[in-house]
Amino acid sequence: MSRNIRVWRFGQAPRLCQGTPGRNIKVRTLAAKTTATIALLALGLVFSGQSAWSYSVSGNTYTTNGSPSDVQAAVNAAPSGSTIFFTAGTYSWSNTTPVVVNKSLTLTATPGSVQIQNMLGPGSGFMMSLTSGKDGHIRVNGLNFLQIGNNSGSASSACLGIDRTDMGGPGSPGTQYTVIFTNCTFDSGGVWNYVGFAGANGLIFSHCVFKANNGLCGISFTCTKYMNYPGLGTGGTWNTPDTMGLGPDSTGLNVGDTAAGWCGVAGLNCTYIEDSTISNGTSGTFNGDDCSRIVVRHCTCIDTQLFSHGQDTGPAGNRHYEIYNNTMTNVNGSALGAQGWCSFRGAVALVANNAMDVSNSGKSSVNMQCQQVARNAGPGACQTGYPANRQCGIGWSARSSAPYGNPVVPSDGIGQVSDPIYVWGNTGAGGPGYANYVGVSNFYQDECGNGLLASNFIQQNRDYIVGTSRPGWVPYTYPHPLVSGGGSGGGTPAPTPAAPQNLRVQ
Repeated sequence: MSRNIRVWRFGQAPRLCQGTPGRNIKVRTLAAKTTATIALLALGLVFSGQSAWSYSVSGNTYTTNGSPSDVQAAVNAAPSGSTIFFTAGTYSWSNTTPVVVNKSLTLTATPGSVQIQNMLGPGSGFMMSLTSGKDGHIRVNGLNFLQIGNNSGSASSACLGIDRTDMGGPGSPGTQYTVIFTNCTFDSGGVWNYVGFAGANGLIFSHCVFKANNGLCGISFTCTKYMNYPGLGTGGTWNTPDTMGLGPDSTGLNVGDTAAGWCGVAGLNCTYIEDSTISNGTSGTFNGDDCSRIVVRHCTCIDTQLFSHGQDTGPAGNRHYEIYNNTMTNVNGSALGAQGWCSFRGAVALVANNAMDVSNSGKSSVNMQCQQVARNAGPGACQTGYPANRQCGIGWSARSSAPYGNPVVPSDGIGQVSDPIYVWGNTGAGGPGYANYVGVSNFYQDECGNGLLASNFIQQNRDYIVGTSRPGWVPYTYPHPLVSGGGSGGGTPAPTPAAPQNLRVQ
C-alpha cells in the first residue's frame, strides 16, 4: 500500500471552440470520461474503507480497524520492527484461518480499549497464531482476549496459539527471541478451555490479567515439539538440565550438567508469568505439560489453582515449576473444586515465600498426586514400584543411567534421579500452621486394581521437603529484563504508543 494516497481534484473539462462540431464531440467525450474516472475513484475510496486498504500508515505505525482481514493485511505489509495499532473497539472474530504473526512486530492498543472475542467452535483453528522468529521479539500490549465460542476444550480452537523458533538442544543457541505480553487480559469466560495454547518455553507475561468463570484459566503449555529434539534421543528435552532460577541445579546431583546455551539466551529457558492477576481458575491455571518449564512470581492469585500434568495425563509431563513471592487470596469462600493453590502431578517444583490464605476448597495448599499408580492411561500406566515414571520429586541428571518407571517406560530414556519438591518460607492462614498445608491425594478410583496409593510413592523428606529452601537456588532476575523493551534492566511494561494523529487523504 502506498504511504501517501493522493486523490487528484478534477476540474470541469476545458471549454473548447464550440463552433466546430467535431470539437464539441471531443469535449463531451472528455467530460464523460472525466466524470466516470471521478466516480470510479470515489467508489474505490469507499471500498478501500472496507477491505485490506483500511489500515493506515504513519511512519512505522500501521493502524488497523480491528477486523481479522485488516489486521492480517497490516501485518503482511509492515516490515519487521513496526507497530500494529488497534483502534478502540470490541471485535468478534470468527476467522477459521488464524491471523498469523511470524516476524518481529508490536501489536498494541491503549490498555482497556480493545477486546477481541473468539467466536470459534471446536476444530476451527486458532483465532491468532504468534510465532517469534530470528528477526526480533513479538510484543503484544494492551489487548484483551475473550473466549465466546464454545469450543469444547479443543486445543486448536482457543484464542491464541503461541510459539517460538527455538529448535535445538544442549549447546545449541536456538534463537534469542520470544513472544512478550504486557497489559493484556486473557478471559476464558464460561467456556471450558484455556485462552491460549503454547508450544514453547521462554514466553513472558507481565502485568496481565488471567481469569475464568470457575474453570480452566490462562495458558496451556503443550510443548510436544520438545519430545523429539534432534540428537537428544529418547526422552526429548525432559532429559536436559534443570533451568530453575539463575542456573542449573547446584545440589551436586547434576554436577557436570550445564544449561549454558540451551534453548536460547539466559531468561528464555523458562516461561515467566509475573506481576499479574490470576482468578477463578479452580480447575487448573497455567497447565504445565510436555517438557514445560514455568515460573509464576509476584502475582495475585484469587481462588485459583496453579496446575501441572504428569506423564499420567500427558505424553511427557511438566519438567519443573517455580511458584514464589505471590499473594494467594480466598475471596469467594466456597468450595469450588480447586485442589489447592498449587497442584502437581509430577516432576520437580518449588513453592516459596508466598502469602497464602486457606484455599476456597479447604484442601491442601500444596497438593501432589501420582495418578500413574491408579490410572490406566499414559505411557507408564499402572506403575507398581517406586519410583514411578516422572513422578513428583523425580528429575534428570547426565550422571545417572537409571531408566524411568517400574515397570520401565523405554521412551523416557535414562537419567532418572531424585530431585525433591521444596516448600518453604510461605506465610498466612494456609501456610505452615495450616493442617492441610502440604498433602498427597489419590486419583478418585483405582483403575489398575493394585490397591496402591499415592502416599506409597510420594513421601516427605524423600520426594518433597518442607521448611528447607532448595539448595543453591537463586531466583532469576526480577523484573524480567526483556519486559521493558530492551535487553537489560528495567521492569515496567513496554509503553503504549499514541494513536497516529497526522493521517490524512491529500
